[in-house]
Amino acid sequence: MDINDPTLPRRRKIPRRLDDRSEQSFPETVEQHYSIVYFEAQDLMIACVSNCFDQPGYKTYSNVQNLLLKAAEVEMNATLPKTYQILSEGSEIV
Repeated sequence: MDINDPTLPRRRKIPRRLDDRSEQSFPETVEQHYSIVYFEAQDLMIACVSNCFDQPGYKTYSNVQNLLLKAAEVEMNATLPKTYQILSEGSEIV
């Protein structure tokens, strides 16, 4: 397989209507260019995941889930000693 080494994209001028006459900066190496691309993509993914968990109904669903898990844990803790006692006596669970 012939794969070429990565290269920097061609430097492009900003259109005059958008140019504010400030100096443009371009990455000097391929590593710098792809580092910028990588961190922009990572920031976008973090923002999307954060947006998913910041929805109005999420807090309500999270509270309901925690309530159900705590109720199940209390029930499990109440029945576990009885189950252990039955199993240790060698009786069958009916």
